[in-house]
Amino acid sequence: MYNSNSNKEQDPALHQHQRHVHPPSGGPSEADPLLPGHPPLYYGVPQPASAHILPVPVLVERRVRVFYSSLSSTYATMFVLFAICYAMALFTLFVNDFIRISKDPLFGSEIRFGLFETCLTRSVNGNDIFSCHSWPNSDCKLFGNDGNQVIGGDDQRQPRLSFCQGFLAARYLEIGAQIFGGLAIIAWALMISEPIRRVATAPSLWLTIIFVSLQIIVMKIMIDLKGDDSAFFVSRSFGNSFVTLLGSWILAILLLLILAVTVMIRHSNYRYVYHAGA
Repeated sequence: MYNSNSNKEQDPALHQHQRHVHPPSGGPSEADPLLPGHPPLYYGVPQPASAHILPVPVLVERRVRVFYSSLSSTYATMFVLFAICYAMALFTLFVNDFIRISKDPLFGSEIRFGLFETCLTRSVNGNDIFSCHSWPNSDCKLFGNDGNQVIGGDDQRQPRLSFCQGFLAARYLEIGAQIFGGLAIIAWALMISEPIRRVATAPSLWLTIIFVSLQIIVMKIMIDLKGDDSAFFVSRSFGNSFVTLLGSWILAILLLLILAVTVMIRHSNYRYVYHAGA
């Protein structure tokens, strides 16, 4: 068999000739050992493929490293999406429009209830007058039987939050959601960096789960308050804050699913590297 290495050492003329041999037109100057069917070139002269192919664990590790470098843009995209999700949650906290009463037949006005204020829009001489007041008021207590409603008969009496207590509880829950969401957005930002990605993944998952869970509880409270016939005897509808909160936690759940799939792919590639190197 022709041995290129031994001839290169024994015949300097042949070695000098190999220096000036160029690869064919359009071909690579040096074939990629990762691509099958392309033997490597040594100064333009084909060499046995076995002489330049790296061990399998090194090849797998190189492929995985390329895969991880491409993940940085993926995590950056997920961070931007979660930032949008968090901004939507902030909108629900400061815009007073969770439950809306339109065209109140008693006053001919519109009332919007939020977590901090209730706003009234009424028409006077053809002009709309807009005013907001603190809500729930200081007389509303979260714990206590004064404001609790009772549902069921005499044998099935269950306490339930009143209208003001429901909004007060939703306020505290949404503030807690914003705190955990703020910590989660920091963790999502840290995952963009590959060296600390593994450390920040678990906090991102758990903080986002708590963030979503609190928002779902707030939505459940608002749904119960909207359907409470004892609070109002007029039609009610959900406002912009409710719709935005709904979109916020749905987007957060989608991000959790994407992150879970990404983590599974990442760990499966690590196991493949370890098995190949064994």
